[in-house]
Amino acid sequence: MTSGEDDAVVDPPDVAKASPGAVPDAVIAEIARLTTLVPPEEAAVILAAIAHRAGNELHRLARTQANVHRGTPAWGPWAALANTARDAVLKMAALRRGAADAVRPAG
Repeated sequence: MTSGEDDAVVDPPDVAKASPGAVPDAVIAEIARLTTLVPPEEAAVILAAIAHRAGNELHRLARTQANVHRGTPAWGPWAALANTARDAVLKMAALRRGAADAVRPAG
């Protein structure tokens, strides 16, 4: 976003009202709103950055929980999630580069 545009802070989405595994409607609406405020080229970069950030947060959470549950039966699923999330973070980094390359002027 450029300076002067609406930078209002919004309340966190009410995650408790969302069904398990669902992205809260407020989050979906905000992502859609952000992409309408900028040209498509900038929207592509923003969407890639959001995906990358979400992957980073999931990896951090899963890694932390795997460490908390080390030595218990719950460790395996958390460790597996941390590994999968790490792979996703690497893919999202490539996605961000791809989005940046797609909007970079040829030449």
